[in-house]
Amino acid sequence: MNADLILPCAIGASGAVLGAIAGGCGTYLIEELKIKTNEDEQRKQVYSQLWGNKYRASQSYASYFNAYINYLYDDRCCELDVIHEDGGAKDIVKMTQNKTKLSGCQESIQSKRWAQNIELKLAENISPMWETIGRMYLLFPATTEIDELVNQIRQIEKKFEDFGNDMTKDPISNVKTEYSTVSFSDINFESWLYTKQNELRDWYNNKYSRSKELTDELETSIDELLNALKYEIQKNNQLPDVMGGHPITIS
Repeated sequence: MNADLILPCAIGASGAVLGAIAGGCGTYLIEELKIKTNEDEQRKQVYSQLWGNKYRASQSYASYFNAYINYLYDDRCCELDVIHEDGGAKDIVKMTQNKTKLSGCQESIQSKRWAQNIELKLAENISPMWETIGRMYLLFPATTEIDELVNQIRQIEKKFEDFGNDMTKDPISNVKTEYSTVSFSDINFESWLYTKQNELRDWYNNKYSRSKELTDELETSIDELLNALKYEIQKNNQLPDVMGGHPITIS
């Protein structure tokens, strides 16, 4: 072959190889971008779902425990109303009859039904949050921070459980038994009843405050988890340029 033709052919060949390499790298990068974009979209979806789960879970807990507190309060008010009507006579027959007649006792029955209805939906409203968290572990890198935040949410749920178990340990849960044994020759009936009413109001206010504290604590913990996920989304929203340039940001 003529030497004058060798050089152009060699240059043409090398150009074709480089073009093929560049084309292959371009195809690889596009595929990587597609995969990355799909993962990012799934992560953003998990983030949005958890954000919605936060309010569904926290409001479900608040609704249930507030309904349960109202029921117990109405039930205790019913007992006190029956005792008030009895006036210290300790007439069991009359007290039993009054419990079916007094309006406050009717309210306690309605409150109980309302609390039971909400309780049936509690697990249904909480489970989506844990389903989202399970999906989160499939899409996000495992980090100590995320594990600690999820464990923190579990601990708050345990606090809700303990809160519910302690709910019936109010100061006048045994007021009916106490009423049957107390001697009103030593204690003024009206003063005793007034003390019990105040104890019930204090219990009610304390339980409502505790319910709100736990609800706020749950929302704060989920917010912290959301912030950690948002950081991971932003951090992993970049792909290195395989051609050796600057990172490519996916908006």
